Amino acid sequence: MLDKNEKPQVLVLGGGSMVGGWLLPLLARAGYRGHVVSRDRKDGVEGFEWLSALEVQNASWHLKEKAVIVSLWPIWLLAPVMPQFPGASQLVALSSTSLFGKAGSLDRVERQLVENLASAEKKVRVSAETFRIPYTILRPTLIYDCIRDHSINFIARIIRNFGFFMVAGGARGLRQPVHAEDVAKAILASIGNGKAYNKSINITGGEAITCYTMIRRVAEAVGRRPRIIPSPVLLLKAMMMVARFLGLTNLSPSLFDRMNQDLAYDSREAGEILGFKARPFHPEFPK
Repeated sequence: MLDKNEKPQVLVLGGGSMVGGWLLPLLARAGYRGHVVSRDRKDGVEGFEWLSALEVQNASWHLKEKAVIVSLWPIWLLAPVMPQFPGASQLVALSSTSLFGKAGSLDRVERQLVENLASAEKKVRVSAETFRIPYTILRPTLIYDCIRDHSINFIARIIRNFGFFMVAGGARGLRQPVHAEDVAKAILASIGNGKAYNKSINITGGEAITCYTMIRRVAEAVGRRPRIIPSPVLLLKAMMMVARFLGLTNLSPSLFDRMNQDLAYDSREAGEILGFKARPFHPEFPK
């Protein structure tokens, strides 16, 4: 049994991810210890030992008593391994607000993503209830850190290389980019927080800005005078398909369909339950 003042062990699934890079140091500084599961070996974080996914899935491997599971994996990968975690004291898992924003996408792959998210969230909730594990599902908006993210770095790369960025119409749809470190802080605030048990909570950036403003701030961050060019959606989607074919990005052409669609969500519950307060969007890229 754990001493009432002893912090539980933490098992971080997907510790090599963008959010994992910010979360592990936060956990270590808060006095947590445990294991990190990642595709590539992850050493050097005080108090956390590396495990491969194969080790965790091995029938001979057992979770420490009352350990907390933090899943940064795509949530559809989590439900199948839940039977490996009987006795866990809590589950904190990342999902995505794409569950709402991409529901009407014209892209078949994006619609499949929404179906996967909805199905996976349901399976995780059922599994957690079956094994009597309190769960918290956090749904971040667009995550960035200007280092490993896809979307913001893609915008920056286009502006650096060509000096401009093309948008659909006025690009007036609202966005709430959230920094990966802020997502990590929300995860930390969820651990041991009874108010967050058995809830799904939206995690958004510190402000709602238009897509146009988001792109302008990226341009300013890379030291360019903003040259944002309104263009026909069909042209933009064709150009994106070419970029995907050349391996320059894995972003969907449907992002241009959404440039004038509001993708802003209510995150008051995150503030009330987690004390969550994210930074506004002012990207800073490594020199």
